[in-house]
Amino acid sequence: MKNRYWIIIAFALTCLVQIFAIGKVIYAKEKIISKGTVYKFDLQPVDPLDLFRGKYIDLRFSSTIVEIPAEDMEEGDYRQRQIVFAELDTDSLGYARISKVQLSRPENASDYLEVEGRKYDNKWHLSFPFDRFYMEESKAFPAEKLYQRSVRERNEMDAYALIAVRNGQAVIKDVEIDGVPIHEAVRREMEKEAQKKR
Repeated sequence: MKNRYWIIIAFALTCLVQIFAIGKVIYAKEKIISKGTVYKFDLQPVDPLDLFRGKYIDLRFSSTIVEIPAEDMEEGDYRQRQIVFAELDTDSLGYARISKVQLSRPENASDYLEVEGRKYDNKWHLSFPFDRFYMEESKAFPAEKLYQRSVRERNEMDAYALIAVRNGQAVIKDVEIDGVPIHEAVRREMEKEAQKKR
């Protein structure tokens, strides 16, 4: 009988530890979204056959390649993946841009990203940790078509991801097309399609 109680107690403790661990991850991400600085990251076209996998949009960013200044050429290994720190700034259009890449955590930078990078052809090639935007399954295919069209028709539509950044960590807040969250843009497109069929 005592063994049965110990098993129940052990099971309850295991459940509590798992709930605590998941809650800690959620809390950390929500803290980045609520207290972090939000940057607009410009999106670039991707292969339409490889754009959408399951319930998320596969995002590609135009700011992942950064020239290496001559004085920093000796830092870091070429072609080897390594953790680097990319300082963020905004350009004249309000889009995020990488102002500097370094191997040590910046002390004076207000915002930076801790990312994986490698040197190749005198440039840093960075891999952002936020390359998937998950969506409700029913809106997946319309979102794929809308996103693909928006990055293809850059002169007519503006597509970007809103990324919250805090202490080197980042979370995708939303993807917007012409200033409208993609969920809302997809809803409008679906309503237009439904009206055409009437």
